[in-house]
Amino acid sequence: MNATPIQVLHVIGGTGCGGTETWLTNMLSHAEKHGLSMSFLVHTNSPGHYDDLILKRGGRIYRCPNHRSIFQYSRSLRSVFKPDRFHVIHSHVSSYSGIVLRAAHRAGIPTRIAHSHHTRPVHQSWARGIYRSLMHHWINQYATHKLAASEQATTTLGSPIGGKSDWQVLHCGIDLQPFEQNWDRESLLGEMKLDSSAKVIGHLGRFVPEKNHAHLLATFRHLISRDKRWQLLLIGDGPGRRHLEQRVNDLQLTSHVRFLGIRSDIARLLKGLVDVFVFPSTREGLGLSLVEAQAAGIRCIASTAVPDEATVVPELVTRLPASADYLAWADAVESVAAVPPVVTAQQAWSRVNQSDFDLEAGTHQL
Repeated sequence: MNATPIQVLHVIGGTGCGGTETWLTNMLSHAEKHGLSMSFLVHTNSPGHYDDLILKRGGRIYRCPNHRSIFQYSRSLRSVFKPDRFHVIHSHVSSYSGIVLRAAHRAGIPTRIAHSHHTRPVHQSWARGIYRSLMHHWINQYATHKLAASEQATTTLGSPIGGKSDWQVLHCGIDLQPFEQNWDRESLLGEMKLDSSAKVIGHLGRFVPEKNHAHLLATFRHLISRDKRWQLLLIGDGPGRRHLEQRVNDLQLTSHVRFLGIRSDIARLLKGLVDVFVFPSTREGLGLSLVEAQAAGIRCIASTAVPDEATVVPELVTRLPASADYLAWADAVESVAAVPPVVTAQQAWSRVNQSDFDLEAGTHQL
């Protein structure tokens, strides 16, 4: 541990319950022992899910809500970025990191990290393309270190020059301790008001288009047509939730689908209740939810759009294209549900624990 902590400012959009935000908030618990002091700069004045926990764990939150104006945003950054306040600026805001790192360089911050968490979008306008080109130029010019959440994410914020990438992969870690515990399934079924014969599908993710909830719902509807015992648990929140709730109501599936919102007991729900985890995303920077499901020892059906690195226990993971029809996905769910896992939950947890997805190992590497 360093005698004087390394002062790090993480620049993120907000403190909602996304994968990056969860990783950073959890890392606060381990930061001090590694000689790190972590603060956060966010692009909103609205309270975030993790605000209280960040403050409780010793973090500080700076707010720059005027980020849509480059000039105002740059002025706000200059008021925060002080060499005697921060040693490291670690930016997680995709292409916008160009503005952040340029301001950090001008402020004399010695270490400036760009962190890519997403894969490249399929479509973009010509104006968006010009903007991205400028931002990526600034990232290449002003970043002292470049990190990516997966191999696929290494080319998102600027293609490698000459075929050689200078981006280093750093997998976001998860807190694995809760996944080592065991819970009584019957009591959880009772808590959820589910019959003891229920067959439970789980999904964890924000309600945004790339999570492909429409496909998941079509798959589930077909499963219900075959077997009324199936239940679907949707963990998370997001802008598409209301539309999906309406769709569930229109399909008369309300007695089979539960919207659980943002939860702090993910391990308890996954390991204690879920039979099959379904993750049909059309685009993922990494897919930490899939890693969490494997840590819980659950059989998983995931799309091929999820990076291969998210498969830590291959015996638990079946892959299908996101474009495959719901009949193929339903068949896959029924197939894996019919056969007990070939690895125990403890063996699965141990293998994830020994990987670089372990939060403690990731904090040390960072």
